Amino acid sequence: MGGRTLVAVGRAPKGQFRWYPGSVHLAVPTSAIRDAVTAEAPRLSAQCHVLPYAIDTEAFHPPAGAAPDLSSRLLYAGRLHPEKGVHLLLAAFRQVLAEHPELTLAVIGPSAADAGGGGEAYLAQLRELAKGLPVEWHEPSYDPSRLADLYRSCAWFVYPSLAESGESFGVAPLEAMACGCVPLLSKLRCFEDFVEPGLNGWVFDHRAHDPAATLAAALDQMLRRDRTPMAAKARASAGRFSADAVATLWLQRLGQLQVASCP
Repeated sequence: MGGRTLVAVGRAPKGQFRWYPGSVHLAVPTSAIRDAVTAEAPRLSAQCHVLPYAIDTEAFHPPAGAAPDLSSRLLYAGRLHPEKGVHLLLAAFRQVLAEHPELTLAVIGPSAADAGGGGEAYLAQLRELAKGLPVEWHEPSYDPSRLADLYRSCAWFVYPSLAESGESFGVAPLEAMACGCVPLLSKLRCFEDFVEPGLNGWVFDHRAHDPAATLAAALDQMLRRDRTPMAAKARASAGRFSADAVATLWLQRLGQLQVASCP
């Protein structure tokens, strides 16, 4: 590998970058992955470039015309797995209903182990936690148009991931933001590249002693805010990750590498 090689890095490092040559260039999706790579291999810091993933803004966009009042609808979309914190969401949802009894929660995602879910035992645990709560369970779907319709049917997107090293970007939150959903996310560094707490979304400390109570408090605080300006800022932030915008970043970086490698 030489100076014209650009390696796409999709996950947090696990020791491998100590063995990479100092001339190689790396494309990482977030500043969190960049910092982890350069902490492991400081000699690569100048060649580690943040080049994010893109979302399909042709499919994921706000509703046309005036949107109905969706302020009471929460959404989780993602794998139904313990590392995604869905159990925390259900516990927090039960707590916050005391102050916000009008709320409903929609949950969509695969639970099967071979699809990345936590399996039947975890799904049974979630359904037990949801007993008596206004929770809608949706079958998993990989159809962008159906997912976009679901995003557009909700006001708030709650994604309490606990995957400290498993999350590398945040496609689902960005897709939701592009549709006008205001996100509430765990305090993982990979989300810092697009969420500004209190402006276009919210975060909670998933490492707290009682993370469910902390999430419930964050939900309550967020629900008391005017979501209209936050939703507008969320849509604008998601626009920075359109295919055109991200392709431009990649082409610029590739062009710079080509020029730098010329004799």
